[in-house]
Amino acid sequence: MRWLLILVLAFFAVAANAATPAEKTAAACRAVLDENMHSMVTEDVDALMATISPEVGTPAQLAQFRREAEEVFEATDIYMRCVGFKLYAVNKMYADAWVIQQTTPKNEDDHHPVVQGELNFRHNSALLPEHQLVAYRQRFQRQNGKWKLHLVLSEPEPVDEDAVEQLNSAKPVKQKVQPACKNGQCQPFIRVN
Repeated sequence: MRWLLILVLAFFAVAANAATPAEKTAAACRAVLDENMHSMVTEDVDALMATISPEVGTPAQLAQFRREAEEVFEATDIYMRCVGFKLYAVNKMYADAWVIQQTTPKNEDDHHPVVQGELNFRHNSALLPEHQLVAYRQRFQRQNGKWKLHLVLSEPEPVDEDAVEQLNSAKPVKQKVQPACKNGQCQPFIRVN
C-alpha cells in the first residue's frame, strides 16, 4: 500500500510539472524562430530556408528570398537574436506570437547609424529590420508535425529594453488564431524589393 501511495504521488508530481499544449507550442515556435535567426548569423541559407513555410510565397518569391539572403550574407555580417517572445494565439494549424528581435552588425562602421537606432546596412535588404531592437507579430504554421515561420503580421516597430522585460513577463493570451488575415493588413514573411 505504501508503494502504491508513493507511485500515485510521483505520478501527480510529474503531471503537475508537465508542459501544457500551449507551452509546448510556444517552445516549438520559439525554437524554429531561434533556428531562423541562428541561420542568419551563421549565413546558412539552406538552414534559413528550412525554417520557412513553403506556403509563405510562390516558388519564384522563395527563390528571390533565397537570392536576397545570399546577397545579404555577402554584403555584411549581422548578429540577430530573439530577446522577447510570447505566444498569444494558437490553433491546430497556426500560432501567433509577439517577438522582440535584436539585430546588431559585426562591422564597426555599421554601428554608427545616420539616424539614432537605425542600421547603416539597412539599404542592403528587406531581410533586415530598420532598427536594432524591434517588436512585431509573427505567425507560425504547423506542417508535417513541425512549426515553420509563416507570415509577419505587423511592421517591425522600434522598442526599448523596457518592452523586452514587459513582454517576457506578460502572461500569454489564449485565443484562437484566425487562419486568414481578414483586415487585409497581414504581410508575407517575404517582401521582395
